[in-house]
Amino acid sequence: PPLEGAGDSGAWPDPTPLPDALPPVAPFDAELLPEALRGWVMDIADRMQCPPDFTAVGAVVALSSLIGARAVIKPKTRDDWAVVPNLWGAVVGRPGVMKSPALSEVLKPLHRLEKTEREQWQTEHEAWELDCKVAELAAKANEKQAAAQAAKDPAKARALLQPADNLPAEPTMRRYVVNDATVEKLADLLTVNPWGTLVYRD
Repeated sequence: PPLEGAGDSGAWPDPTPLPDALPPVAPFDAELLPEALRGWVMDIADRMQCPPDFTAVGAVVALSSLIGARAVIKPKTRDDWAVVPNLWGAVVGRPGVMKSPALSEVLKPLHRLEKTEREQWQTEHEAWELDCKVAELAAKANEKQAAAQAAKDPAKARALLQPADNLPAEPTMRRYVVNDATVEKLADLLTVNPWGTLVYRD
């Protein structure tokens, strides 16, 4: 049987070409940026010779990652329901229009914070490891003393074997930028970074 809508001849009609023109994009208005960011964002765009949209998106999202979960939305006036918003940013452009270099430039302050935090965490973690080693040695010494006291004074031996409760918690590092993390790893990082972090994917 002939195809429905194919006419009497049974052949398909000539296809209508799809439009290939992109819709026009409104030029970026620097007045939309906070005044404190405006000069910095426009200067980077000028030096990189890229659209200011790229640097503006990166700067606003990076700044929002520092604010993180401290800002919440309460949709109801008489309710304690609070929503922690996530800000998503995407830079779209053809190859060679300086997307990655522009984003790298606006993320430099976050990378500096990350480097400082990592150095501080490294020092604290090394001190914590030494504290753990000292506690382990003290526990071994107590175990030897408890073995000697077990027959004579069981209560004293038991007291010597009680685990130390004054050990400091392992120091955690604030993460400012996370690159290409799996969902599972990101969930682990957010448990120790309750205010949030910036997830960057290129």
